[in-house]
Amino acid sequence: MGRKPLAPEASNDIRYHFAFCARRRYCASGDPICARMEEILAREARRIGCVLAGVSFGKDCVALEVVGRPDIAPADIAEALKWRTETEMRAEFRELRAIPSLWTEGYLVTTGTPDEGMLGRFVAGERKDDSAARVILTAPPG
Repeated sequence: MGRKPLAPEASNDIRYHFAFCARRRYCASGDPICARMEEILAREARRIGCVLAGVSFGKDCVALEVVGRPDIAPADIAEALKWRTETEMRAEFRELRAIPSLWTEGYLVTTGTPDEGMLGRFVAGERKDDSAARVILTAPPG
């Protein structure tokens, strides 16, 4: 069952920053694949009761800013977004069916803004050992 989307400015909402590492380098900003992925991410975020506040595509990962209610676990958000994009993107884009999966197992989530070093370490960890699920949770300093 879908939940009603919330307004990004609600006082008790949590602003999460996620990063999902792509299994292969297949997406570049401005690409039709990226445009479609952004549509799917926004729709799925609304379906689970969140708001996709921002998305950016790097050569190795997708970085998302998602605003959600405190009763929605970040693990549930990540699972829903990754699963929906995996399913729909591979159904729509034949070239994505050639790879075993769209995403690596892990993801990064933080309530602070991730810096380039944090994203770089996450991507390097995903590239080095893709065999184990890995979740990196961080909170803002202070």
